[in-house]
Amino acid sequence: MVSGEMTSFRLELAKLNSCITEFSNRVDIIEERLSSLEQQKAGSSLNRDDISHEVVTQLRSELNDREQECFSNDLEISGLAEKSGENVIQIVTLVAKKIGVNLQDVDIVSAQRSGPRRDTLSSGEQPRPRPITVRLTRRALRADMLRAARVRRGADSSSVIDGEPRRFYVNERLTKLNKFIFFKAKEEGRNKDWKYIWTKGGRIYVRRTFDAPVHRVRGEGDIKKIFGDS
Repeated sequence: MVSGEMTSFRLELAKLNSCITEFSNRVDIIEERLSSLEQQKAGSSLNRDDISHEVVTQLRSELNDREQECFSNDLEISGLAEKSGENVIQIVTLVAKKIGVNLQDVDIVSAQRSGPRRDTLSSGEQPRPRPITVRLTRRALRADMLRAARVRRGADSSSVIDGEPRRFYVNERLTKLNKFIFFKAKEEGRNKDWKYIWTKGGRIYVRRTFDAPVHRVRGEGDIKKIFGDS
């Protein structure tokens, strides 16, 4: 049993390393192409034959997709108060236990607060806690966590961290661009009374009602097409 788990772990780790290497290589290639295209666009006086904005957008989208693929074993946990000296890996295992998943320390490749530490507000209020980004050894564990979080939606931080119980959220980890697009889609969805806005496999989907067609949102242009101009 242990030997089989170690083999599975090594395979997943090899996939992650391969993904990171491929992503790094493609970043270099795409950034070179993007820089070249933007220089051509800036130095050209022609409009009709100029490099189109769609080409640049496509390159950025391709780069974003590759980055999202590297997050296929990752989760983001938000809403948990942050304290100095906290044991983040222990917090993650307790979150898993809270939602009904048996997660061990060895199942976690890494876990840390994401982004720079936030200063206390001038009003004296505590800043919004940074989310915890988690990389697991296997995609199956990630799927178990996401599924359990949906079933136990509304779970709070009692028995996870000290202090007043607050609701926490377990979601897919998104790239910076996808996170922005998802935020904009939710904002427009609330304004236009769309009921369903979600992510799956790093992709963003929306649907007005339960039996309405599903739309995939790839960028801000899709938000305008789907929801209409504000």
